[in-house]
Amino acid sequence: MVGTKKSTLTKWVDYYNIRIMPHGGPVLFPITLVTLGWIAAIAHDGCDFARVTGPAAELLTGSPAVPYVDCGMAAYRVPGFYPAANSWRVAYSEECLSYAYIEVLADRPWVSAEWLNFLSIIVGGGTAMFLWSATCLTLRPNTWRAAGVGLVLAWICQVCSMVWFYTDLCSTSSRNIQEFADRRQNASNGEIGETSSCYLYFGSKCVITSSCLWFLASIYMLFGKYPMPVPKLIAQDDTESVATPPPGRIIAPGGYQPISGGKDGTGTRSSRNLASSVVSSMDGGSSRNLQSSRSLQPSSRNLQQERVSFVSKLSQPGDDFRQSYYLPSNGFIS
Repeated sequence: MVGTKKSTLTKWVDYYNIRIMPHGGPVLFPITLVTLGWIAAIAHDGCDFARVTGPAAELLTGSPAVPYVDCGMAAYRVPGFYPAANSWRVAYSEECLSYAYIEVLADRPWVSAEWLNFLSIIVGGGTAMFLWSATCLTLRPNTWRAAGVGLVLAWICQVCSMVWFYTDLCSTSSRNIQEFADRRQNASNGEIGETSSCYLYFGSKCVITSSCLWFLASIYMLFGKYPMPVPKLIAQDDTESVATPPPGRIIAPGGYQPISGGKDGTGTRSSRNLASSVVSSMDGGSSRNLQSSRSLQPSSRNLQQERVSFVSKLSQPGDDFRQSYYLPSNGFIS
């Protein structure tokens, strides 16, 4: 059988061993954790990282009546009062407000948290995309561990982004931007002095969620068992092309001989005559062929290469079952 010529795309796929799930199902566990962690890291809208109460709410809104403000790293959202419910509520359909004095508010913890959160999203997202390639590409053990190290880096950056809660806005007692800029504490709040407070909100909770997911995935990839690739079953073509003789003929060392399957006594050869014909054809060869046949003692490997193909063909209704036997060139039957 002559093999078909492979296309360039097929050769490229075979070279890189591209196939569906080469590592099996276990790779889906860390991939799912990393993907969910990345989704959680980008789920917040940028102005709901923390809920700020106290003097900082008045500093941002200019009104002492506003009880809290939802703050993010780039913008904030002010709640509104609903008389029917007699409560302050945030309308999340409204757009976030940009900080008017971001250069004053953003201190070192603020800027550090912004960069760390950005790096965690980039590293975590890149690692997630890289791991998704394991569903069609084979990853080596060192590459698999390197992806785990990338998750550890993303986890560290995400956890360290919580340093935002150490910003001066979360501990100030200033009620206007001028006092905040001069870092002067307002003493008109009584003997103790009221200070601002920051609480976990949707954005910071998303950071904690993504950190936990990335931490679990990194532990699984660094200390867990490497998912060995599943062996690929390849249908190999025969390298030797065997010429198919015409129907009703037999390949023997002496060449083709016609045979036909029929009943005894009808002038045609039966299956018993067929066997004797094969033996006589093998015995009728020249001494040179006999010596070469004896010298070619079939080993287990040669027997596999020079195997016999039995092809059966059913003739028209009413006739007997005909068989054509194809023998190898050296005359041996495996």
